[in-house]
Amino acid sequence: MSQRHIDIFFKEFPWLREYFDQRRDGFTNIKASRADLKLLGTRVGPGGFLGIFTSKPKKMFLFNQKGQRLLEVRPRESLEEALLRMSGDEQAYYVVVPELTRDTESGNLVASLVIYKPPTDYTLTSWFARMDEAKVHREIEDTDDTRIK
Repeated sequence: MSQRHIDIFFKEFPWLREYFDQRRDGFTNIKASRADLKLLGTRVGPGGFLGIFTSKPKKMFLFNQKGQRLLEVRPRESLEEALLRMSGDEQAYYVVVPELTRDTESGNLVASLVIYKPPTDYTLTSWFARMDEAKVHREIEDTDDTRIK
C-alpha cells in the first residue's frame, strides 16, 4: 500500500493519529470494512510471541463517532461482550483492530490497521441489534417453513 493511500485514511480519520503512529507501530496497510455479525463474535486472542500464530486479533478498540476511545476489548473477550459492558450512554461507532499477518507472496509479517464501521445512520450497537433481529426473524421463518412441510 502506498504512503499516499495511508495518508488519505489519516485525513478521513484524523483521530487515528492520537492512538496509532505509523512509524512507531510499523503498519504498512490500512483498510476500512463493514461491521458484520462475524465481527460481533470475534474474541481477542492471547498476546505475547505465541499469539502471533493465532487467527484472533491481539487487540481491539472501540471508538465513538468523534474518534474518542471508549474501551479496549479484553483478552479472550468477544466484541459483543465488550459492547454489553459499556455504559448505556456510550455509543460505539468504530472498531479498530491492529493486525499482524503474513504476506502470501513474500512470507514477511505485515502490520495492518483495520477500521470497522456500521452503515450510515447506525452506531455499532444499533447495527448489531438490527442484524441480530433479522437473524432471529430468519430463524423463525425457517422453523415455520419446516413445520409446514
